[in-house]
Amino acid sequence: MAKSTETIDDLTALKDKDAFSNRLQKLPRQWAIVISARAGLRVLPLLFRERDPGLILGMFRAAAAAQYASRYPKTVSIGRIAAAAADAAASNSSVQAAIAYAAATVPMALSRSPGAPFARIASDATFSAIAAAEASDLRAAVRRDLELLYVQKVLPTVISTAPLWPSQAPISVIEGYKILRQYLLSQGRHWSVWIGWYDKVLIGAPQINTSEEEDAAFTDLPGGLLWRDGPESVNTEIVERLKKIEAAAADEAIPDQFPAPVRVEERDGKVSKASDRDSSLAASERDFRDWRDPVVDHIDELSAGDFSQGTNHGRVRDRLLAFSKLLPGAIADVKDRQFRIGYEVERFEGLLAAYRTGGDDMPVLTAAQLEDLDRLRVALKMGIDKLERWSDFCRQAGEGAEGGANAQAVADALEEMVADMERTPKFFDPELPASFRFLAEAARDRMGATKTVIYGAVKSAENLVSFLGRKAIGIGRKSADALEEHISKAVAKSLLIGLGAAALQLSGALPQGWAWLKPLLAAVGAG
Repeated sequence: MAKSTETIDDLTALKDKDAFSNRLQKLPRQWAIVISARAGLRVLPLLFRERDPGLILGMFRAAAAAQYASRYPKTVSIGRIAAAAADAAASNSSVQAAIAYAAATVPMALSRSPGAPFARIASDATFSAIAAAEASDLRAAVRRDLELLYVQKVLPTVISTAPLWPSQAPISVIEGYKILRQYLLSQGRHWSVWIGWYDKVLIGAPQINTSEEEDAAFTDLPGGLLWRDGPESVNTEIVERLKKIEAAAADEAIPDQFPAPVRVEERDGKVSKASDRDSSLAASERDFRDWRDPVVDHIDELSAGDFSQGTNHGRVRDRLLAFSKLLPGAIADVKDRQFRIGYEVERFEGLLAAYRTGGDDMPVLTAAQLEDLDRLRVALKMGIDKLERWSDFCRQAGEGAEGGANAQAVADALEEMVADMERTPKFFDPELPASFRFLAEAARDRMGATKTVIYGAVKSAENLVSFLGRKAIGIGRKSADALEEHISKAVAKSLLIGLGAAALQLSGALPQGWAWLKPLLAAVGAG
C-alpha cells in the first residue's frame, strides 16, 4: 500500500511520467491495471483517424482484454491473452500506444516477479492517453479514478465499471466516436457488436451491467478468435457467442412446467395438452365410484327438478349440466378431466356464495333449495380432493400471488392466445386452444372466478410459453418436453413470437410479472 508520506496531491499531479510511475510502483498492482485500462478506453474513439479495419480490430482486441482484466483480475489466463493482444496491437500514434500499453500492463501486473515493470507501462498508457486527447479532461478523469481508489477506498473492480468520464467526454472524443461509428458500420453491420460493447463501457454501471461470460466473449478466453481472418469473421463469432450466452441465460430463467389445468407436451408433431389419465387417486377406484355415482344421481335429480330447463336458475343449471358431462365415464377419463371438474366446482362455489349474499341480479332460492345445493357442493369437494393432481394444485394455488391478478385482463390475454393458436392449426392440437378458451370463460365468470381459477389460468399460459421457450432456444435442460423433435427450433421460435404480445399482456396483468419473459423473447428475436 502507499506510504504514509504519499499524498493524494502527489499521486494525482500527473505532470511527470517517471514520477507517476514511481508512485504507482508503491500501490497495489490491480490499481495499475484499472488506471491504464480506463485511460486507453477513453481515447479509443480517436481511432476515427484510422481507415484500416484490421488495425482498428486489433485495438479493440487489446482494449477488451485490458477491460476484462480490470473487472476480473483473478482470471489467471487473462495475462497471457492480454499480452498476445498487446503484441498484436499497433502503436504508431498516442492513441494506439495508450491502448497497447493498457493491455501490456496486465501481464506485468499479474506477474509474481517483484521487478515486473507494471507501473512504468501503466504510466506509459496513461501519459499516451493524455497526449492523445484534451490533456486537462483526461487528467481530470484519471484523477477522479485515483481519488476513488486512494481516498474513498473504492475497490478497483467497482471503479472498472464506473462511467469513463466524470462528467461529459471532451468534444474531440464525442465527435471522434460519431465518425468512428459511422465508418465502422459502413464496413459492415458486424461491427455493431463492438459499438454495442463500447457503448456499455462508456456508460458504465449501474445503467449497464454485463456478465463475466459476456465480457470474455470479446477475448480469447472462451477459445481463440481467428483474428487473422479479419473483422467480419471475428465479429460474427463474437455475435454467436453472445447469442449462446443470452439463450443459456434465458433458458435457465424459464420456469419448469407447473401443475395446472393445462400442461403442454409435443404429441404427433403438434403442441398438445398433456393428459392427466395417469394421475393418482387418493382412494381405490371402487371407493371413488362409490362416491361419484350417488353424486351424479343427485345432479340428475336437481337438473330434472328445481333447476330444470325453463326455470330462472339458468346459471345453476349450467353448472349442473357441466357436472353431468364431466363426472360419468371411465375413471381414467374422469382423471383426465379433473381440472375441468375442479374449475366447475370452484365456479359452483362462487355462484352459491352469490346466492347467499342475494345480489340484485340473483333470483331467489328457497332455504331448502339452497341447502340441497350446499350438500352437493360439500359432496363434490370431498370427491374432487381424491384426484391428487387437482388436490396438489389447490394447495399450491393457495400460496401463489398469481391468483390476485386482474381477472378480465387475464381473460383478454388468454383469448389472444387462443386466436394466435387457431391461426396456426398445423402446430396446435385443437384441444389446446379449446382448453384456453374454457380458462378465459372461467376467468370472466364474475361469480366463479376465484383466486384458484385465476391462478390456474395464469399457470396454464406460463406452461405453454415455457414449453415453446425451451423448444425455441433448443439448448434447454433435458426433460420429457424434449423427447420428440417434430416441432423444430425454428417453428417453436415462430410460435413463441406469435404468442409474445399476448404473453406480455398477461405478464403485465400479474402482481409480479414474469421477469424471464422479455429476456426469452429477446433471445428468440421477438420485437
